[in-house]
Amino acid sequence: MQTCNPHGYDGTIARASGPSGSLTHRLRLAGNEAPTSSLLGPQVVDVPQNKPVTVSVQAAPKDAGIKSAILQADDPRTPGVDKQILATVVVSSEPLAVEVHSLAAGRAE
Repeated sequence: MQTCNPHGYDGTIARASGPSGSLTHRLRLAGNEAPTSSLLGPQVVDVPQNKPVTVSVQAAPKDAGIKSAILQADDPRTPGVDKQILATVVVSSEPLAVEVHSLAAGRAE
């Protein structure tokens, strides 16, 4: 990724436990310096049991380096933050011969 070149990324939030039906979660980006990243969709999502929900984040860094933010998904009815997902981009100071994008996925219980 290069500076001043916005790029969107999709991720998913899912839950496999808790009550059936959907639970409302508020989304926010913590530790988002400058700010580098922004949410492209709604800041409140309903997360049904066993059905992933897509969340879109856009990174638009102003300078080179490693930029991170933590996407937090919080059910306001429970204590603490329910999900925290690290969103990191590596920004080149010089143009690359080929544009490279990589997305990693995993599961935490």
